[in-house]
Amino acid sequence: MDKFIEDRHFKQISFVQQPPELAEYDNCTFSDCDFSGVDLSGLSFSQCQFTNCNLSMVKLNKTALKDIRFTGCKLVGLHLNDCSEFLFEVYFEDCVL
Repeated sequence: MDKFIEDRHFKQISFVQQPPELAEYDNCTFSDCDFSGVDLSGLSFSQCQFTNCNLSMVKLNKTALKDIRFTGCKLVGLHLNDCSEFLFEVYFEDCVL
């Protein structure tokens, strides 16, 4: 993966029609975003925060989740066992799983 996105804030974005680009996201914040049903396979998230986002039925094949915080998110139908195991670390607060 050649693209590296760092310290960005994504707010009230629907990624349903236009998924996030294949990249490594480091220290990014996603607030009130809709990822429902989106294929996030192969992306890498490190030290990112998801707040009040809908990630229901997201595909996570080989997705890297390193020190990720989910707060107030809807995470129905996620298969976290499909994620990359390397440095896998997630935290949930007030989420619907």
